[in-house]
Amino acid sequence: MKKATIVLLVISFLFSCGGKKKQGLAEEALEEKKEIIAITDSEEIMDTVIPAKGVKYKGSRTIDNSNPPVKLNLAGTGKEDKSLDVANYYTKVRYTKLKHPLPAEQGGFLGEASISVYYEQGMSMSGGVNSSIFVTDEKIIAGDDYFGFHCYDKEGKFEYSIASRGVLPDYNQKKNELTINWNKSDRTIMNFSVLGDNCLYYAIENNKPRMFFQNLKSRKNYLERPGWYGETFLYKPNTIASYTYRMRETNPSPVFRVFDYKGDTLSVFMNYNLLPAPKKGSVTNPDSRFLYYYNDELTMRQAYNDTIYRMVSEKELRPIYIMDFGSQKLDVETGLSGDKSNKLIPYSWTETTDFVFIIYTKDYDCLNNRNSGSVIFNYAYYDKASGKLYNIPSHKFPEEYLINNSIEGGIPLIGNNIRANGKLLYIGYTKYQLESVIKQKDFASLSQAQQDKLKSLNENLQANEMLVMILE
Repeated sequence: MKKATIVLLVISFLFSCGGKKKQGLAEEALEEKKEIIAITDSEEIMDTVIPAKGVKYKGSRTIDNSNPPVKLNLAGTGKEDKSLDVANYYTKVRYTKLKHPLPAEQGGFLGEASISVYYEQGMSMSGGVNSSIFVTDEKIIAGDDYFGFHCYDKEGKFEYSIASRGVLPDYNQKKNELTINWNKSDRTIMNFSVLGDNCLYYAIENNKPRMFFQNLKSRKNYLERPGWYGETFLYKPNTIASYTYRMRETNPSPVFRVFDYKGDTLSVFMNYNLLPAPKKGSVTNPDSRFLYYYNDELTMRQAYNDTIYRMVSEKELRPIYIMDFGSQKLDVETGLSGDKSNKLIPYSWTETTDFVFIIYTKDYDCLNNRNSGSVIFNYAYYDKASGKLYNIPSHKFPEEYLINNSIEGGIPLIGNNIRANGKLLYIGYTKYQLESVIKQKDFASLSQAQQDKLKSLNENLQANEMLVMILE
């Protein structure tokens, strides 16, 4: 009898503890919500940042044993050939037209644009530059570092400009070219990210970076402060994550940091890539990071690393996918100065609720390799429901590769320009991009309905407008 009484007491204790724990979590969530509202309603300016000493949490990379990372055998030859058709995952398309606030002769949205930047002691050139689009529950934000970022409602009505440069580049609309005469005193924009109702960006003037945290509903900055480490993204309105990998560093250093928005370090994640030998002179850098939101959860991959991590808390990265390139994986040493002709290099990665679309190259992408034909683009997608990885039988350049879209009223998606956040999948088309699709030799292979739709959309799109297609 005594034994039974003890058991009952233990059971009663366990149930009462569980109830308190749930109540505590609910109260904690409510307090956090109140704190976030108070933060986004504030308009604070900080001229200096003096963070607390040390790191608050020990950063960890922990596998969830009930959901281990999915290994994608991209180097293998046994994959079934199958083209991706978004109609297998979506049923409707919705179009929204955005008009750029600048006059067409001064600027607009960019689609595969070329940019030349002139410095005091040299110049640089880049191509394939596209404006970014961010679709939230209530807003569409579109733009770029060159002609600013602008906010629209879901019907495409312009609301206001969020961030803009001090001096606009010279813009040749017909040639789709920009020319910038760089001056350190000019105000430039970079590191723009959007999470829900808030955005974060840098403005740099006289080589002094400042960070702006803005609430899109109030149209006000809730914090302005000096810039901080690396390439920054919002994790929460009051928390930022920073990517800081420098491939030439020969000493162990952090690759990913998490900060309180006012500067206190919450956690640090070290670089696990092999360190290169010290080198002098010019090098190549053919690989780049992946950083994106999946259902508003920040997800990242370090350049030259095969693992994609989800940030599940301020102190934990969880491995979700592993890209297996086998012996053809590119390491840092080879990336810097070795023979990359037989290496497989990640190019882009788009994750939705239903699938992951992957582009990777054999050899690295540059103008010389494109002209010589040595770089080969490969396409694949992973279907989450079946757990199968499919090879897409195409080797077109990504700006020419079209993802099938047999949804009624839909048009194909340009392979290197799609964006996603969980179930949400969308893409923007400039007039230049629509005309490029129409001029393709394979345009005739599209259905007559899609050919007519593309021509109609192009005819009704102005030079300083962007067409956004959202899949539902």
